Amino acid sequence: MSMTNKFVVALALLSVSVMGAPVKIMPVGDSITRGGAAGPWGDGYGDAGWRYYIENLLTAGEVNYDMVGDLGTDADGAGNGGAIAGNWSGAKVTRPLRHRRHSGHTGWSIGSIRDNISAWLISYDPAILLLMIGTNDIGTTNTPPAIATWYGAYNQLLANVVATKPACRVVMAAIPPRATSGNANFGAYDANVRAFNAQVVYALYTNYAARGYDFRFADNYACISTNTDFPGHANASDYVHPNGYAHQKFALNYFHALSSLLTNNLAALNAEAEAFVRGGASANQNFGTTAGSATPAWRNSILRAKADATAANRTKSYLRFNVSTQTNPCADARLCVVFHGSSPWGDTNFVTSQAFNLYGVLDGQDAWLQTNITWNNAPGNDTAGNGVLSNQTVFLGSVTVTPATQTGDLLTWRSTALRDFITANRGADNQITLVVTATGSSSTEMVFHHKLYMDYAPPMLVLDIPDTTPPNWISGWPAVALPTLTGFTVRAQIDEPGAAFYAVLADGAAAPSVTQVRAGQDATGGVALSTGSITLAAVGEGIAVVGNLFAVTPYDVYFVAEDRTHNLQTAPVKVDATTIPEPAGLALVLLCSLRLKGFRL
Repeated sequence: MSMTNKFVVALALLSVSVMGAPVKIMPVGDSITRGGAAGPWGDGYGDAGWRYYIENLLTAGEVNYDMVGDLGTDADGAGNGGAIAGNWSGAKVTRPLRHRRHSGHTGWSIGSIRDNISAWLISYDPAILLLMIGTNDIGTTNTPPAIATWYGAYNQLLANVVATKPACRVVMAAIPPRATSGNANFGAYDANVRAFNAQVVYALYTNYAARGYDFRFADNYACISTNTDFPGHANASDYVHPNGYAHQKFALNYFHALSSLLTNNLAALNAEAEAFVRGGASANQNFGTTAGSATPAWRNSILRAKADATAANRTKSYLRFNVSTQTNPCADARLCVVFHGSSPWGDTNFVTSQAFNLYGVLDGQDAWLQTNITWNNAPGNDTAGNGVLSNQTVFLGSVTVTPATQTGDLLTWRSTALRDFITANRGADNQITLVVTATGSSSTEMVFHHKLYMDYAPPMLVLDIPDTTPPNWISGWPAVALPTLTGFTVRAQIDEPGAAFYAVLADGAAAPSVTQVRAGQDATGGVALSTGSITLAAVGEGIAVVGNLFAVTPYDVYFVAEDRTHNLQTAPVKVDATTIPEPAGLALVLLCSLRLKGFRL
């Protein structure tokens, strides 16, 4: 399976992302974050780079979000990385992004971001930063790495972030490699990149995460092929700016890094095999890899579905997904594809509305390859008609394309049937096959995008995976501090939003269960000496003051935490605590006071 297909995108949905205000996300970096005016480094990723692919994934996940930053526009149209451009049939077509704001500055270094990040945080108030910076610091030569200098600048950048907005969540991305082909300096340069990623980016990530900041790491180096993810762009001589294949991976990788930030987990999978099949004289032809000599290469990177009375005009599209990484049953499932118009090669709106069906092929028929599937050997295909074989497939739903559907719109098949099909038919190989067909006996042909066509996002299988993992304590917590005559302060911090519960018991008392601690009880079910809860954010500790205890007395304090989806830890943590004695001076003052009042002592 390719690196792209291995990525499982777990997208955390903040509690406000669906019902309340949008989650503000700020992409921060250099030209790789910005993209390029009209896609000079594109061969497909157009004006917005990975930001376009993220938009499609967020849309597929029905996330309420907003991109923010000092560049881009809030109006339709190109400008400052504001559009996605493609080239269909020799004519440029621009599909504006819905969310155009960002802070990706061409040519900027770590120091440039460091000097501006505080002002951006104040002005745009992002909840999440997607940060990839450092390529311009390393430069274009093979000089020895300046690790101490880079580390210092990057560390100050992060210090500015946490000083300005401590609760901001940061995804720190490794910078990508350079192209190898024709690059005489690749070896020395790549050594510098690897040193920078390990000794600066990853080292600082672990440093800040260990201190309780809600940071994540995205390895945008390891996911890139230095050959296939670079050739074909117009500015190949700089070896720096990867093509659309790489930008698809960056988007997926950012999502993977976001997984533990959110309360609901969405996993977005790209197909590991996808191709259309065609009847008639093309019934034995494979369209998964090659195109006709007179056909532009990009036209082989589309998927098609058409019903017709003439066999030669019939097309259907097959998609195979690997769901091995999804160990928990999904609560919801949807297939999303990017619409690219009608035949012959897209760009044309439908004249009348047309429905398109989704089918699942029953388990045991998933061994087909993108390089050899044809009309005649496609699993579950009704080779004599427009549909599929009912004894080998399951109907999973239908979507309707209307004259108002635009190129670049997302089409979504979503149903409980699709969810249940995945669970029932994944089998030992963890593979599922889906088929898109047109309805009726004659239809307009729908064109949508293959993962090899870089200007638009590939088909995505989006699964809602319930969060079943309880939170973890940050190192050093829970804790007890600041003892007094009658109590002390309890402290708690976990690695995700949630709550901590505590129960104060007599020293040496039997240990309560986690449910008893949560309920404020001792091991017998009786009421604890003192109890309470602490609401916890994703960053920073929470505290509570315990009182009404006896002086100079040891106690056992039991803690347990749960996240916002009510995943409770499996075992309580005990912390010893002791209240302090009365100060000697205070006792003397009390004694004198009593004598002055006439008490005989």
